[in-house]
Parts: sequence; C-alpha cells; structure tokens
Amino acid sequence: MDCGKGKQSPKAQANTLAMIRKLFFSQDHPTTLGTLPRPVLNQAISGNAYHTFVENIACVLGNILFLTLHVVGTETKLKKDPKTRKSHEKRMRANEAWIQAGVQYAKRKSCRAIVFVTHANLRYYQNPKKRKGFKVIHHAIGEAALAFTKPMLLIQRDKHTLVIDQPPFWPHFHKGAANVTRLQVPGGEHTVAAMLVEVNEGQHAEFSFTLVNAP
Repeated sequence: MDCGKGKQSPKAQANTLAMIRKLFFSQDHPTTLGTLPRPVLNQAISGNAYHTFVENIACVLGNILFLTLHVVGTETKLKKDPKTRKSHEKRMRANEAWIQAGVQYAKRKSCRAIVFVTHANLRYYQNPKKRKGFKVIHHAIGEAALAFTKPMLLIQRDKHTLVIDQPPFWPHFHKGAANVTRLQVPGGEHTVAAMLVEVNEGQHAEFSFTLVNAP
C-alpha cells in the first residue's frame, strides 16, 4: 500500500489488500500455509481498532516467538498521495501495538528470542529525515530490543542483496539495543536462493545463517 512503484489507485490498492486478506488469512482459525499447517494467532484476537490486520501473525516454535509485520514499500506513495497517509499511520500503529503485545508475551513466557519478519527495507542506514514513513516502526523495534534484552532477529527483503548486521552499523538506532540482528535476504529477478537460519538449543539463543543457492 505504501509502495510508490505501482500504478494502482488508493482504492484499487485497498481492494487488492482486502482480497489478499480473504484468500490467505483466516480470522476464525488462522494457520500457516503448506502441507503441514500449524495454528497461529493473528491481530484479530486483539478485538481493538487493529483487529482487521489479520496478516500480522504470531506463533511460537522452540520457545522462540515469531511475529510478522505489515511493513511494505518505498514509502514514496506516502509522500506523493496524502490520501494514503491515514491508512499508513493506522498500519504503523497496528504494527507498533503488535510488537508491544509480542514483547509482553515473550517476557511472560520466558521466550528465548523474538523473530520479526517483514518485507520492507527499513533503511536504518539513512538519516531519519529521509525515512519518515518508518519512524513508528523504528521506535517500536528499538523499544522492544531494550525491553526484551534477549536476542532478536529482524528478517526483511526489498533490497534483494544479502546483508547481516547489527545496531553498531545503524547510526540512528536506539543506543544500547545491541541484541538485534538484521537479516536482509537475497532475491530479485536474476537470483534464486534461500537462507537457512538455524538456532542452537541452549537457553541463550544464537542464530547462524547459511546461503543456499539453487542447483
């Protein structure tokens, strides 16, 4: 909805999002896709103003909390079309609330780690003035890192080149939140590859990464 490269009108974008939610995200009995579906939770359980964000998913595997976040696009559309600003702001607040709920759950259940999965490149390397559309999500993830203190992994795409880094390389990230690792997975029209992410079985979660190229 925030990507500036598409030619759809805001109304057409909203209709497309509604169809995706209907096809892939059940509000009543949400599960993962694939041959072995697994029950999950989504933000519909909140029962508040953000209950329509069924694409924001949560599940626990190996005592690690996984959260998907609806963060997309170049944010160019936000600047060019003021009509999308209201939906953008609500979406970011929904993500913020989902992150906060996830951290509370992870602390309550003594989870070993939290993994956030999203699409957009959040541009931590840029000056905040150049990425205003991500301000809320930056703050929410930074606060989550400080509150949770255990390892956190942020998985994103959009730039299509492999990057693995941490806050010391993010000049504008929350100071002291060094427990976050960012994985930008490779991809693009000329690349067929996958990332294998492994985590140890100890009390303190440690992530390792292996690039798997297509044969």
